[in-house]
Amino acid sequence: MLEKTEVIVLKATKYGESSLIVKLFSEKFGCIPVILKGIRNGKKNNAGLFQPGYILELNIYYRENKQLFQVKDYAVAYNYQSIAQNIGKQSIVLFIVELLLNVLREHHPNKEIFFYIKDFILKLDNEEHKIKEYPLTLLYELSQFLGFEPFIGNQFINSYFNLEKGSFEQDYIPQLCLDTRTSKLFFDYIHCLNEQIIHEITANEQQALLEIWLNYYRFHIPEFRTMQTPKILHEVLH
Repeated sequence: MLEKTEVIVLKATKYGESSLIVKLFSEKFGCIPVILKGIRNGKKNNAGLFQPGYILELNIYYRENKQLFQVKDYAVAYNYQSIAQNIGKQSIVLFIVELLLNVLREHHPNKEIFFYIKDFILKLDNEEHKIKEYPLTLLYELSQFLGFEPFIGNQFINSYFNLEKGSFEQDYIPQLCLDTRTSKLFFDYIHCLNEQIIHEITANEQQALLEIWLNYYRFHIPEFRTMQTPKILHEVLH
């Protein structure tokens, strides 16, 4: 059955002399692999359209229980205004893509997450100034969709954030809890996000918060792999 769907490109791998196998996050079908036969051929080489983070519109020959889908045609859904020229924004898009590869399961549709990620990328593309905190905002907001949003309560009272429970506790458990200082940093950041309070944080604090979030994701997604893009973010954004 021929199905039209918007997709976000996650990963492209060369196949044979002229083809690509591409992992996509699709609006209709979730994370799926497709094969693009002959796309790297001669003058009609359109492989450049399938860069990580590009948003496209595809007509796919879709059949349930199939492992690899063929594509009838494709087109760019959105022409980015600034991402291609801004290395900081490019690094954030690569971070988004690597995070999605870690949290999405194949053939599990999730339109809410798809539209959230699409809107997030488009907002980044149109952002003129503050982009450094985009990865932190993404990690917090995506945790809400994934079902393990941290519970912080109304005020911080010398407690410890328990990474396993996702809440602040009075008892400190080694290996599971942040220390008091780091817990306070985590609390303040989330509280300011929730209350839409402008809260300036240093580069070191941003790095610490990013590490906290990634560790938190590891606790709640057993197959979560070590990510490479945070190193690039740190070098490019700070």
